[in-house]
Amino acid sequence: MCILPVVLYAAVNYIKFDSFFSVPFDGQNFSQVDRGRQAFLAENNGTLFGLKFIPTTAFQYMRPDALSFTSTFPFVDFPPFPGRVFGGYRLDLFDRTSSIPSSLPFWFALTVPAVIALVLPARTRILKALALVRVPVIGAAAGALTLLPFGYISNRYIADAFPFLVISGGIGMYLLWARFDRRSVPVTWWVKPAVGGLVVLGVFTIWANASLALLFQRAYSPNVPEHVIADWIETQHNVNSALGIDDLDRVGFGDELPVSGRSGDLFIIGACDGLYLSDGQETNDVKWTNWNAVERTAATGHFRYEATFEERPEGTREPVMVSGTPEAPNVVWMEHLGDDQVVFGYDGEPADWEFLPVDIEYGKTYTLDLVMDPRVASLIVRLDDELVFETFYTGPREIEVGENTVEAPGVGPSLGAELVPLPTDTPVCDELLADLEDQNSSASGRTPSS
Repeated sequence: MCILPVVLYAAVNYIKFDSFFSVPFDGQNFSQVDRGRQAFLAENNGTLFGLKFIPTTAFQYMRPDALSFTSTFPFVDFPPFPGRVFGGYRLDLFDRTSSIPSSLPFWFALTVPAVIALVLPARTRILKALALVRVPVIGAAAGALTLLPFGYISNRYIADAFPFLVISGGIGMYLLWARFDRRSVPVTWWVKPAVGGLVVLGVFTIWANASLALLFQRAYSPNVPEHVIADWIETQHNVNSALGIDDLDRVGFGDELPVSGRSGDLFIIGACDGLYLSDGQETNDVKWTNWNAVERTAATGHFRYEATFEERPEGTREPVMVSGTPEAPNVVWMEHLGDDQVVFGYDGEPADWEFLPVDIEYGKTYTLDLVMDPRVASLIVRLDDELVFETFYTGPREIEVGENTVEAPGVGPSLGAELVPLPTDTPVCDELLADLEDQNSSASGRTPSS
């Protein structure tokens, strides 16, 4: 019966990927466009696995110092990354990653005595009883060990070890309770301090994991909506202000974004023309910069309108946003497909692109949200919060909305829609800039804008 799941897995995998136990990594879309992934696969025989990665992955996932303590709420962050790589091998990715002892100290502390008890000779009644759980512990451990030869380090893979930690941790809790229960074994001097220490480790485990989850989901994860990042930065700043802790040292300002930033850095363009957050990530052919937009205005390529679209004949293409010149046009267009559907696309640098068709209700008023920001290579079109187009944009910063000012061929002269401008507010940026001005005024009589 133990063989059946393996056989079923191999059969399904072969049907899907023409391989019993692997996947065609070189066939993934990311592998087709990213030169770093291509180089990694070329050096590693087309796979993401290799025994040579074990020293690096084992060290990272088991190191005791894989957290950073900061002065910004929630005061616990991921460690600096990428971490140490043994042997000089190329990894597919070394993402921000904590470790089992650092982020899960409660479970780790319970697992250590459990493992020791499981490998000791069964000379007592308690140790003999543990023989019943050796098989599930070994099975869970085997599952956890599969992450070690994987040449891709990420915090989410710590979850692969969690079944092992929970089962072993339960055993460790049982052993401790057996020592604590006076009816079983007299309580030795170290038991009560151990229980108190576990309570502290439990509280810290909750705090650390809640902190890392909040930071990743609201600031560092790819494609976090801008309003989510803005709300999170506002929360951080408000909590710090309430506690009397200065967090403005991470805020820079100027007319141009730096080439890169440290994880958690903020940067203000102009007088709050835009606010950006750095995730500290390394860049590649898909991720062009480690700066992510938090708040933008028209000066940084963000436009908002109430738009009421007019029906046009099937095949009609209309300009949504344009830049460049007649010799080198960049055009975001909308094409009417008939049957109350349209499709959005882009012709220009760095590449032409077309999205999936979307339903549209002519005569209805939508919120049309447009972004064309070459600072972070971002081009986005939303209708009422629905993403209808997204690609890279690296062209000029002078943008026209709704008018084919570059005379792009195949695109009409104007967008068939009534456009009513909406504000692009920057409340978080305004608050940060005001606090910076107050701080600098108090210190030297100068303000960032002066």
